[in-house]
Amino acid sequence: MDEETLNLLSFLKVSPYRRKILISLKDENKTPTQISNDVDDRVFHVSKILREFKDRGLAVCVNEHKRKYRYYQLTEKGRSFLKYIEE
Repeated sequence: MDEETLNLLSFLKVSPYRRKILISLKDENKTPTQISNDVDDRVFHVSKILREFKDRGLAVCVNEHKRKYRYYQLTEKGRSFLKYIEE
């Protein structure tokens, strides 16, 4: 594994909420509120983690121009980390 992969893996594994959010996005696009309900965490915290995911190329907002009901999905890079998280 290269250094970037190890750093991202550490970033994900250090937080149970990051892992849960990554898994929550596995099968479908979701809003922060839907993810919040899935992982039993506050919407504010979920939104913060989604921003971190976007900054690291793990997720994207598919309708960024919307003010409400923004949907997020995993990128190929984000999907590639699921195998490490679900082990």
